[in-house]
Amino acid sequence: MNKLDNLYNILEEQLHLYEEFMKVENEKYNVILADNIKRLDEIVTEEQVFFLKSRGLDQKRERLLKEIGFEGKTLRQVIDLVDDSNKDRFKKMHQDIFNVLQNFKEKNNQCQDLVQIRLYRAQTMINKLDESKANRNLYFKDGSSDEIDVNKMKFISKKI
Repeated sequence: MNKLDNLYNILEEQLHLYEEFMKVENEKYNVILADNIKRLDEIVTEEQVFFLKSRGLDQKRERLLKEIGFEGKTLRQVIDLVDDSNKDRFKKMHQDIFNVLQNFKEKNNQCQDLVQIRLYRAQTMINKLDESKANRNLYFKDGSSDEIDVNKMKFISKKI
């Protein structure tokens, strides 16, 4: 097996990794919609594993590119440098990787937007609670007032 075949195999591994990562990103979006914080935390841990695997494959690819004499070249530049018998398969691989990464980026942006919306809603609720703390005065029939401690209030009768 020649070095271009090895490079292609590494690119194929990266493509499969990105496709699996895309599945996790789709699940993350659904988990965020469902407000499942526990599963979201698990997914974030899974993402870290994907990042580590991706970095390892990047390093393998970069070492091989250096061995071939294509150090620092992008995949598009490599396509221009390979012989005609390899151009088509590398072009297809480039397109496949580009497509999956583009889809990943879009889904990731959707997840970020959704998280921002959730955080905004949470902050709005916190602000409303803070405002209600400021307006806790209890007024009596004689016109005097006292602050209400909502933690000590009994909303339910002890008889129940």
